[in-house]
Amino acid sequence: MSEKEYTSYRFNDTTDPTDEQLAELMRRAAADARENGRKATEKFFDELYKACEEAKQRSLSNTK
Repeated sequence: MSEKEYTSYRFNDTTDPTDEQLAELMRRAAADARENGRKATEKFFDELYKACEEAKQRSLSNTK
């Protein structure tokens, strides 16, 4: 299944995908979900690190 076929495929009530098409759609959807999860986790920890650094700076400035 080409990239164009994958991005343009739509489920409908008149035709079912073949087993091969369904397997490919599921494989790609799972890969997309993993990548989105990885990006979200990376963003979360980047923001957490930034918040920790800002809290340290505030703590240091309050002790002066």
